[in-house]
Amino acid sequence: GYITAELDLVGIEEHHTKMPAKPIIDEFAPNPFNSATQITIDLPYPGEVSMALFDFSGRQIYSWKEQKNAGNLTLTFHANEELPSGTYLYRIQALDMEKSGKIVFVQ
Repeated sequence: GYITAELDLVGIEEHHTKMPAKPIIDEFAPNPFNSATQITIDLPYPGEVSMALFDFSGRQIYSWKEQKNAGNLTLTFHANEELPSGTYLYRIQALDMEKSGKIVFVQ
């Protein structure tokens, strides 16, 4: 595939406010990106998190799915040298929440 993913689970510090009642999926940052971009997901309870990435013609070029514990999850995506510059569509699902959007890769 074009994309490799590194997953880092960030623990919840004790001074954090109460976890949300439903999942919260932030925006990718930076966007546009050159080599890596991140997105943060807050999970109020354990469950499945998945991501799919598509080129602009709709062809799926990357997918990932995993069970995760409750807490703050940061996904970091590193583009490899085979990924051409361009606009890509993503779909992230976390528990019962789904978010879609665009990310722009610039070499």
